[in-house]
Amino acid sequence: MSYDYKINIISPDATSGSVDNLRSAMGAGYWATQTDPDDGNPYLEFIPLPDLGATGAGDVPSQSEMLAAVMYNTEFRERVSNEKIMPNWKMPVRIVGDSEKIKSDSFWKSYLIGGPAGSDDLPGIFNRTASINHDHSFEYDMPWPYIQSVNFPDHDLDNLIRVTSEYSSHVPVYETYAADTDERLLFNVYAYISTYLAITTGALHADRPSEDQIIDPDIVNFVTREGQIDVRSQLEEEVEEQGIHQALSPYYESMPIMPLSASTETAIKHKLSHIIFDEDAFRGLSVNPVEGGAGIGSAGILEIVNALAAAPDLSDRPKSVFPFSINIEIPFKQPGEAAQAIMNNNLSAKFMKTLKESFSDQIDSLPPLKQAYPLKQEYATFNEDNSGVTQIKNVSADTIIRSLDYVDMLTHIYNNFLASDFTACTFMNFQNWKDKAAFDTTGAYRYSNTIDAYNTIRDLIKNTENRYSLTTAGDAKYFIDSLGELYNSADSNKKFVDTLAYRVEKIGGPPSGDARTQNVLQQYWIFNGSDVDELEEDITSTFKLYDTQVKYNTKYTYNIYAYVLVGGLKYKYSDLRITRKIGETTYAKGPGSTLTLDHNCLEFYDPYTEETATQLLADTDELAEYNELVTNAQITDSARYLADFNLSYEPTYKIMEIPIFTKTLSVMDNPGNSIDVEPFYLKNQSQTIGFKIGYDAWSPSPLPFPITLSNFRYNVEYLIAHDMLPGNSVTLQSASKQKFLEVYRTSKRPTSYTDFNGALWKTVDLARIEDDMEYASSMVCFYDKIAPNTKYYYTFRMVNEQETPSYISPIYLTELIDNGGYMYAEFTTLYQQDLIEETYTNPFKKLKKLLHLQPNLSHLMFDDDLVDYSQSAESQLDNLQVGISDDSIWGKTFKIRLTSKKTGKKMDLNVTYNLNSE
Repeated sequence: MSYDYKINIISPDATSGSVDNLRSAMGAGYWATQTDPDDGNPYLEFIPLPDLGATGAGDVPSQSEMLAAVMYNTEFRERVSNEKIMPNWKMPVRIVGDSEKIKSDSFWKSYLIGGPAGSDDLPGIFNRTASINHDHSFEYDMPWPYIQSVNFPDHDLDNLIRVTSEYSSHVPVYETYAADTDERLLFNVYAYISTYLAITTGALHADRPSEDQIIDPDIVNFVTREGQIDVRSQLEEEVEEQGIHQALSPYYESMPIMPLSASTETAIKHKLSHIIFDEDAFRGLSVNPVEGGAGIGSAGILEIVNALAAAPDLSDRPKSVFPFSINIEIPFKQPGEAAQAIMNNNLSAKFMKTLKESFSDQIDSLPPLKQAYPLKQEYATFNEDNSGVTQIKNVSADTIIRSLDYVDMLTHIYNNFLASDFTACTFMNFQNWKDKAAFDTTGAYRYSNTIDAYNTIRDLIKNTENRYSLTTAGDAKYFIDSLGELYNSADSNKKFVDTLAYRVEKIGGPPSGDARTQNVLQQYWIFNGSDVDELEEDITSTFKLYDTQVKYNTKYTYNIYAYVLVGGLKYKYSDLRITRKIGETTYAKGPGSTLTLDHNCLEFYDPYTEETATQLLADTDELAEYNELVTNAQITDSARYLADFNLSYEPTYKIMEIPIFTKTLSVMDNPGNSIDVEPFYLKNQSQTIGFKIGYDAWSPSPLPFPITLSNFRYNVEYLIAHDMLPGNSVTLQSASKQKFLEVYRTSKRPTSYTDFNGALWKTVDLARIEDDMEYASSMVCFYDKIAPNTKYYYTFRMVNEQETPSYISPIYLTELIDNGGYMYAEFTTLYQQDLIEETYTNPFKKLKKLLHLQPNLSHLMFDDDLVDYSQSAESQLDNLQVGISDDSIWGKTFKIRLTSKKTGKKMDLNVTYNLNSE
């Protein structure tokens, strides 16, 4: 069974007690807070409004206090304006007051618009300012953190998001360089591959000016170290001879000795602050955009880097080609019609750049709106013993969500075909004219930028009109015929939802400002172009990002957001007019009988101005034949209290920024191998013992036992970085070599390995120099002189070049025994389980002799009535009975209760009398 993790973003206007008082007055069609009867926790639940009928009168929900019915006239529905981009309608609605609860016209007026009603002051269910209500409540499938699948491997969690670190090779020169370098200037695999592809496909022309180059010249300078490295020849020659892993090693080592100019560094830090992957990053180009020749096929740069990262080394062991990186895996959603329209109209580059600028607060005319939304979470928790699953419903009252009107964004792109001044970004792919058009400041790409935006707007209108079609042929998902349909559309699973993009925010570096806040280092903006149906079978919908611009042992926080397009509604009530009684018609059942009310004579009027107003639901002059002065404002009706108003509504689209995951981690080397220890002693009376220590072969094992606090921290951070649980085996080998041997010694028996904290006895450098070559020895002998007849406890571990400890050895209890001048050593091996001291528990407690329990004499006397004294004693033993009482106590248990006079506490004693014989 698959388990979902869903969230519901609830529009504030669609909750109980919101500013939409009419919705609340209807008694349903909104989200209301409920209380779980099992745990007492609050949660949000949508209360649907019953269908009140498309036309004619209908019953209102029983929760309503004052309303009796609602009426509609869909034949009077009309378009409000043909000049607006989105289709919009207006429809008359009539509500009928309950005459059993409403006793006067003045009360009816106060109930509708607010005002005094007796001793009360009513708030009113209509707002005179005709405020616009918005409903963008929607449901979204959240990804499960990968650690959940590790915690509960027996449950099917197939929508997983993951951020992990990887340390594959130790390149000291590059790591030293990286430690003091801005992250944006470190090796970027996407820039490297983009430049290589541009060179190999002919997109880079040395004889053309920079403004005519499709590939960014600053990126080329960054990768080629301003022309000092021939990326193509280096990569191709090294790969052919040694493999891709060895091919990149010289490049890392060359970066520190080939510094960039100040101008290039400034440009790169500027442009790599925001890295954008548009549609072409997924699919690439089928032809060379410059020369028209053969291109790189259908593979995009993301697929190429994924294949590069998974390439085996010369030993055919999968290993990342990057020395170290943070790897991010995001499960992408299938693109919907809106994302497809962006791709079909070649707008993904311009769209992503505008999205970046808007949500980075760089466009004054297109700022995102911040609003607090109620948030409902629904997910499963699994009992640790796998005994069952518990469904959790949580609610958060004020979750700040940023949103952007999608139509406003598209019209902004259409009207602003020239690029903004914010160039702090770059497209990471095989760059082409569409990416270049997004940076156009001269108008050279004016037609492309304009027509692409226009076609995307046209497709949005077309798709919207299909959903709002007045015919039965269209999808009437959002078409409104009644208040019931309007209010029930707030149910979050009824919205059009399309994930358009993702953002990965990287935070790190030294704190600034308040000395606690870290800086945003980089942002990755990824268009949702992973159309699974269009890709090859071996390509999944999981997006993989390799962040190689990180430093060793530096903490980074990654916040991941989804940009979700939500199709909702905005609506308002207007043109309110209500009735007042101006007369009545009566009839008599028979001669002389009392007159009976037939119909009320009512007049519609504007409650704010008191002026007469025509009714909206119907167009009739039913009373004209009786009075030529009568208008459509005067009617007769069996109901006493009526109110007409126009319901105007329009589909709207918002891009909502949804936080989906966050994690803090750092790149760390893996633990070193275990070690093999052989103890010995010298027989020359020098009081010297020794240990032969060898660096053993690697094998998967749980993390080493920690000794120091820093070891504890390393273990915790390693588990977090690799999504592991305590006790899980480490599956990756240390990338750096062993460097030191640490010898710990104490004369006090340890109870755990942590007792060796502060007991580091010796540190042995494993470096050896032979034939002018320095290397780390994997075998060493350690000697130590000790006092005789004294117990010592030794343990050993090796530390690699990154100061990461290896697996610690067992503990060796060592004693040099002096037996009358003859010395010999005894070694006892202790393991972790041997260090645990058994706790002695005494189940007995001494009690003063305050009680003396003994049987009555009648139970102790012999009864020899059955004994035949003429026979042998042995044969008559069973005939001798102990006790002359009719109620024997032998074999019976008696309960004795002792009660304290001081405390009132009680203690029960069970006493059993057994008869034994000797």
